[in-house]
Amino acid sequence: MGNIISMNDMKKKEILDILELARKIENCSEEEKLKFLHGKIISTLFFEPSTRTKMSFESAAMRLGAKVLSLPPVEQSSVKKGESFTDTIKMVEAYSDVIVVRHPFDGAARLAVETSEKPVINAGDGSNQHPSQTLLDLYTILEEKGTLENLKIAFVGDLKYGRTVHSLTRALMHFNPTIYFVAPQILQMPDYLLEDLKEKNIKFEKETSVYSSFPIFLFSHIATGTTTFIPDLNWQKPAESNFKNIVKQIMENNIQNVILPPAIFENIVKFCKNEKITLENVQKVYTGGAPVFYSLMEKIKEVFTNAKITALYGASEAEPISSLNFEDITKEDIENMKNGEGLLAGKIVNEIELKIEKLEKSDNVKDSSELKGEILVKGENVVNGYLNVEKNPDEIWHRTGDTGYINRKGQLILLGRVKGRIQIEENIYYPFTVETAFSFCKNLKKSVLTSKDDKLYLFAERNPKFKGDLSEDNEIKELKEKFGIFKIIETEIPMDKRHNSKTDYKRLEELKKEL
Repeated sequence: MGNIISMNDMKKKEILDILELARKIENCSEEEKLKFLHGKIISTLFFEPSTRTKMSFESAAMRLGAKVLSLPPVEQSSVKKGESFTDTIKMVEAYSDVIVVRHPFDGAARLAVETSEKPVINAGDGSNQHPSQTLLDLYTILEEKGTLENLKIAFVGDLKYGRTVHSLTRALMHFNPTIYFVAPQILQMPDYLLEDLKEKNIKFEKETSVYSSFPIFLFSHIATGTTTFIPDLNWQKPAESNFKNIVKQIMENNIQNVILPPAIFENIVKFCKNEKITLENVQKVYTGGAPVFYSLMEKIKEVFTNAKITALYGASEAEPISSLNFEDITKEDIENMKNGEGLLAGKIVNEIELKIEKLEKSDNVKDSSELKGEILVKGENVVNGYLNVEKNPDEIWHRTGDTGYINRKGQLILLGRVKGRIQIEENIYYPFTVETAFSFCKNLKKSVLTSKDDKLYLFAERNPKFKGDLSEDNEIKELKEKFGIFKIIETEIPMDKRHNSKTDYKRLEELKKEL
């Protein structure tokens, strides 16, 4: 048997051979297991407190037929009298076939190998390595996932001093993972390990500070130890916030990840463009909680120049349902949105099961890809019910209240709220098909489709920089004709007070009365 000191020493084949041997032993009978180490003596030298690791080694040795010699607590051993570490190793070597060492100092296990002619197993040395825990982690992953290759793995917590994390990272380098390191900057992975990952072309991302106004993320970040900055917002009137202060927060605190609603991003982008500021340090931008149009994602990219931009679609009861990366949007996707096919929401996340429930009796679809209806979801990240509301035991799907469909590419397309769809005679109109198309008009800030007396109207809010006549804008005129809109009403569109990103349809009804 060889030494097990560091995952740095172990080749891929050696790791897989050990895991295969572990599986073989696990499948043996208790009687057969006792034969593996029969007649051997295992010494456990723990120079720092341990419960689980020490008992794991000792019980495993005994279950495999070995006898165990355990170093007494340091204060009761010769170490207390001044015996050196190497002298202790030489002494224990005489009684043992294998030595298991845990020590508070980095490199202690390596020193034990240089001192002893008997095999040494490192049970953790300082903040350095913990290979036995790594092999156990790999075995568990293999049992659960069926493979170690090409997995996405997240490390959360103290990554700077966590020897288990360091060892596992080393081992995973053999299996082409994508690794996410989630920790405050002060406890992030050591640079030397990150450099090794880069050298071996292993994909990894660091999640450090997050800038977010969403309560759901604030609580999850507290649980994971992620440093979170709360925006300096006017919480009663978000659109009237001091965006100079918000941009200052992002720049001065070196924020890497920003999670904010669309309306806040609109104002941040506006301020930065006016001041000729780019936020180059931000690596990731997430937005959602309201419709996210392509035009906004484009603007965000102009300011957050190095960031990966992701639009999330979900609900308080099911978050997230789908995600859309700006870089993944194709020319075909853009043309489809311009042509009135609805708002692209991206790929459905793996944790969600989603189906479309038909709403219109008149929908004679040729295949499921053409089925438009209410979006229903279920999954582990979907709530089971509501407080003080009795749940129907037969109802396993959550109704989002949104309409949409799955296109032939497997992407989710949003069409608007169920209650927002418009019927004129035999025709059904879905608001997002029209509003998304108009979102590409450079002189429009926002639009909302509505109807009265069997006619379609479009409430339209101009881009403040545009000083011309909206009714004479060629883009707007063309879309008005295309969608059969009777009249375009220029007005300031009322927004909800909470998000400041969603249309306030109750107040909009008051405007409709004036038509």
